[in-house]
Amino acid sequence: MRKSKREIERKVAERLGYRVEDTRKIVSGLIEEIEKEVGEGNEVVFIGFGIFKKIKRAGKRGYNPNTGEVEEREEKESPVFRPGLKFKRRVEGDIKKK
Repeated sequence: MRKSKREIERKVAERLGYRVEDTRKIVSGLIEEIEKEVGEGNEVVFIGFGIFKKIKRAGKRGYNPNTGEVEEREEKESPVFRPGLKFKRRVEGDIKKK
């Protein structure tokens, strides 16, 4: 099942007893700060949850299916998320939900 950002904001507000509007600002601010820090090349670490960081992907040869031509693709930077051990275990069902 897919959950939207709004659904998560509502659940967090409910769990913590905050207003949804306040929670929405906090969640948006957190996401914006993670994007900014990773964009600047910094790692963002949440112990137990995971690491957000930027990596360089090497240039490579690609194939254009429309024209049949082989193209050179430039190296690029991409954001990645590496899950932490606690997060992995919860997803695997080894840790019970609170």
